[in-house]
This record gives sequence, C-alpha cells and structure tokens, in this order.
Amino acid sequence: MPFLKALVVLFDYEAKTEEELTIKENDVLYILEDDDPGWWKAQLKTANPNDLQVGLVPSNYVEPLPSIGAVLGLYSYQAATEEELTFEEGDTLTLYEQDNPDWFLVGNGFQVGFVPRNYVEEIDKKKKMKGSLDIYNKTIVFGSEEDKSTVRQWIRHEESHVYLDLGGTKQEASFIATHFLPVTAPTPAPAPAPPPLPAPVANKPKNTRMWTDRSGNYKVEAEYLGFHDGKISLHKMNGVKIAVPVREMSQIDIFYVEQATDMKISESDSDLFRFFVKAGIPTEDALRYSSAFRQEKIDSTVLPYLTREVLKDLKVKEGDIVRIQIATGSIQPRSPDS
Repeated sequence: MPFLKALVVLFDYEAKTEEELTIKENDVLYILEDDDPGWWKAQLKTANPNDLQVGLVPSNYVEPLPSIGAVLGLYSYQAATEEELTFEEGDTLTLYEQDNPDWFLVGNGFQVGFVPRNYVEEIDKKKKMKGSLDIYNKTIVFGSEEDKSTVRQWIRHEESHVYLDLGGTKQEASFIATHFLPVTAPTPAPAPAPPPLPAPVANKPKNTRMWTDRSGNYKVEAEYLGFHDGKISLHKMNGVKIAVPVREMSQIDIFYVEQATDMKISESDSDLFRFFVKAGIPTEDALRYSSAFRQEKIDSTVLPYLTREVLKDLKVKEGDIVRIQIATGSIQPRSPDS
C-alpha cells in the first residue's frame, strides 16, 4: 500500500536499538505504520533508491511535509508498486515533491505515493509577469508591461524580506550594493531544543527479559504478554507492542514460554533442548548441545543408548554427561553414603 503520510524531521535522533532509525533535521520520511502514538515506522528518503532505510522514529520529532502545490490527473493510473498511488482522471492531488524527473510525490488526503509525472499537470501555478525593475530613492520598484496599473514597491527598511537574484555587470552590482548596503543581518533565533522522547516503560514488569531470535543476531528487551495463534506477544521498553512467530525465537525463549504456559508450543526439534534443561544442564550449554545433536541427526529417542565416549565426541562436558545418563536411566545417581 502507499505511504500513510510524508513528514519532515525537526530534530536529530540517534537510534538506540536495531529497530529504530537514525534521522537528521530536515530529513524527509515516508510513514509506513502509525498505530503506536509515540513511535512510527518510517522509510527514510535517500539519494540512492536502493539504499532502503526503515525503522521506528519518535512521532514528536517530525511534522507534516509542506505541500508545494497541486496537480490534476490527466489520465487514470493504477499503482504498479506499493510506493505508487492510484488515481483517476480529473482527480486533484496535493503535490509534495517534484525533484525526480519522472515521478511526483503526491497525496490524496488519505495516502501519499508516487505518480508518473506525465500523467498529471500542475495547477495553481503563479503566472509569470514581465516588466521592469528599477531602483529609486532607496526603493525597489516593479512595473508590469502587461498591466500598466500594476506597480509594486519594496523599501529596505520594512520588516518583511525580499530576496532578489539580479543578473548584470559588476558596475550594476556595485550600484545596487552602494544604495542598499550595509544592511544589518537579523540575529538568528536559537535553535529550539528537541522535545522529550516518548516515555519508555518506567518500571520494568516482572516478566521483562532479553529475547533473542533463532539466529542469535537480534536481541530486544521486552515484557512477555502472552502466547496466542503461534505468536509470542511482547511489550518492548520503548512502548511498542509486537507479536513474534514462535518459529523465529531461540530455544531458550521458547522454553521460557513453555514454562509460563505449561504447554508445548514448538515443533519436535526443541525436544532435545527441553530434555537437557530438565536434566539440570545450564540453558546456554543445553542450547549448544541440542544444536550439535541435531546436526548429527541424533534425537531424544536414542539418548539412552549413547555411551560416554560418544557424548565426549559430541563435546559434552564431563559433568553434563553424568546428568544426561542419570536423566536417561543409564546410571543411577550416587547416594550421599556411596
């Protein structure tokens, strides 16, 4: 679907987690999700279209991107990608960007997206006026060639500012500078301080812990909310709620949820991990052993038949070998008197 809206960044923000997005003042963002009031999922506008940067940004660090005009649909257009916007012939669309030679960024009041430039026509453009520009008694005077009654004047002592780009010779530039300079530049106002970030969870709830994905590359601190429809619901410290499919979580996290729900929630490939943990093996070693055993195609049904030598070859620690053999019944635990 097209973007929800286009925004401009007011303040710099440095990402604190892998899910957040680093942004700079005046960056342009295209919003993908705004369900959470404090944090919005955004795509950063980049010079290289292939450099896709997406992440969460604080909603009070941005404001709507100002429009630069409007366009009229010359032909109907059906969006071909998720970033494009569908419109009908005769539709009036708000124009936000026109720096791409082939595509305009426009909005229809509900969504924002790209449309082909040759399918629309700009409207409400100010008509250029031909005329003469003169300087008289420290006043800039413009007279229209088409309407002789149209005369505009700008006096340099007025508070309003007029920016002129006047081409000409060095002598002409010197004449203008002599009559209008020096002009004291206004003192720029101090930059406003960024607003406070949306408040994270103040006191960590009881079920808050570090969660890790199956690859081990991504970690997030979050509160466990529950398990439903094959997904683990989590409440992150920045306030965002997520639901992660159980197949994407690490064995340690799956075991945690199984203990909390008192039910088996994953496929049989986690049976080894459960066995090792229940045998008293630390979770990190249990995770390592279960991974090594699966690579050797060893499941929990053959554990009672594994000898000490085989377990040693699988890099199982001496103490853990004893725990495994006690758990499988291969040996009996020693009594205090033995």
